[in-house]
Amino acid sequence: MKNASLFLVLGFALAACQTYDFEPVKPLAVTQVSEEIDMEVNPLPANIMILLDKSGSMEHTVNPGFQVREGQASALPNTNCSEHNCYDNPNYSLCTSSCSTRINELRYAMREFLEESRELSPEDPRPLGNFGLTLFPMATTEDEDECAAPQNAHTTFATSDENAALRTNIDKIQSYIFDELFNTSTRTPIYGGTPTGNSLEYLLDNVFSRREEGRKNYILLLTDGLPNCNANNAQPDENQTICPNNNQCMCTMGSVCKSRGGGDEGCGNGNGCLDTRATVEVIRQLHAQNIQTFVIGFGDETSGTTGQIDAVNELNAMARAGGLVRDCDLSQPGCTAYYPAKDREELLKALRELAGKIVEDPCFFRLSANISNEELINVYVENNLVAPGPDTYQYNALSGILEVQGNLCERLQNSNNLNPVKIRISVLQPL
Repeated sequence: MKNASLFLVLGFALAACQTYDFEPVKPLAVTQVSEEIDMEVNPLPANIMILLDKSGSMEHTVNPGFQVREGQASALPNTNCSEHNCYDNPNYSLCTSSCSTRINELRYAMREFLEESRELSPEDPRPLGNFGLTLFPMATTEDEDECAAPQNAHTTFATSDENAALRTNIDKIQSYIFDELFNTSTRTPIYGGTPTGNSLEYLLDNVFSRREEGRKNYILLLTDGLPNCNANNAQPDENQTICPNNNQCMCTMGSVCKSRGGGDEGCGNGNGCLDTRATVEVIRQLHAQNIQTFVIGFGDETSGTTGQIDAVNELNAMARAGGLVRDCDLSQPGCTAYYPAKDREELLKALRELAGKIVEDPCFFRLSANISNEELINVYVENNLVAPGPDTYQYNALSGILEVQGNLCERLQNSNNLNPVKIRISVLQPL
């Protein structure tokens, strides 16, 4: 008999922990010649697609005249870091990569968050999940369609659940965001509108078109503006009590009501019209297919009004449709369903809170061995052998996934460091 004893502690930031212990078990039958094989049993890493807004408004300054503040250090003054030099100015050389613009504050926050995501804890070296990256809009110059939705993901999900493969993706995304996304003509330009709905639809139809049983799927939406860029928006007005004229729409780029028939501030062709309804609908479709969307509103406009539109209500609707809302009393002032952030520190705090929700579901495990017979699996809870069933577990031989379910799954989800649930999973391999 070979035996293996392996302790897995699941944890990240505020996440709960469980302990899984693998020890020898008795053969299935006295007459059966068998040996116990080493088994590695891990929860499936979640798919986490970062959907990042790189529209032109991300060039706005957060703290004009200063550089990004890192850690507890005070922000350094820099007179070149002005709104004039950083926003919609071809002379990007004056606005350095450390100026306190929205995109730069995001770059520094994401660098730290992704570094933390490489390992759940010192005791558990698994990454937070399987990360991907998609940018919107696709436009990079004024010669291109500023409302173009993505046609591909910058970084697709890793095809392997091995820690090394997951870290490779994290490192690739971290390097790209920090080294490429800032105001300079030699990097990825920050330009265009906010085709949020069409970008989410791209992910639904392409990136998440194939999903696995037992694997969680998330979209991490980082945006500083209200959704627009839907020329086919059939709604003349998202709120007809404000703009009762069917030829008008709620415009995200100026005063609230603009005519579709003219060229007023980009709303004449419909691209500048508020597109919350269509965006919320595609988020609902994603949620219906077990793809949850985190919504982070980045920048001052996301916590106030934009063109007389209440951004809080619009982003709240998107967050509620996504199925993941903040842990606060939504009836209280200042509590929003989405995660608001205005600078690096607040964004990093929101990302860390989200990480606590993303830690892999403790109820799904992929078994590393090819096991065709469920009778070869022995599952112990607190040293007591349990039989498969609706309140214990079931095994799918085709997928190789063991699902803890019912009351036992609920116990795992509610466990923590002070009140762990001890599970042993052992597999017998006939000779």
